[in-house]
Amino acid sequence: MKALSDQFEGVPVTIKGETLIIPPLSFGDIEDLGPKIESMEAPETMNTQFIGDVVDIVHAAFSRNYDCTRDEVKALLDLSNFRQIIEAIKGASVIEATASAGNDVGGTNL
Repeated sequence: MKALSDQFEGVPVTIKGETLIIPPLSFGDIEDLGPKIESMEAPETMNTQFIGDVVDIVHAAFSRNYDCTRDEVKALLDLSNFRQIIEAIKGASVIEATASAGNDVGGTNL
């Protein structure tokens, strides 16, 4: 995956010896992927639908910092790293929300 020149802050994760910065999902991604994100909170089984949802969510996050295809993300994920990456996406979102909480923009606290 080729890093984009203007990257969002996020959580560093090392995969195959390469450190990748996983940013939070954008509001647009959260809106578009809402049902998939919700299904990951308490998955009933790990089936192909669940795996496809994970790939879509991770691809959305990676696409904010890297020029990558869904197939590249799918090839990168495996049973040993997908939970770590999902937790990094969640962590990046918490970091982003915490960093902006209390920032005053136009008189409105975010």
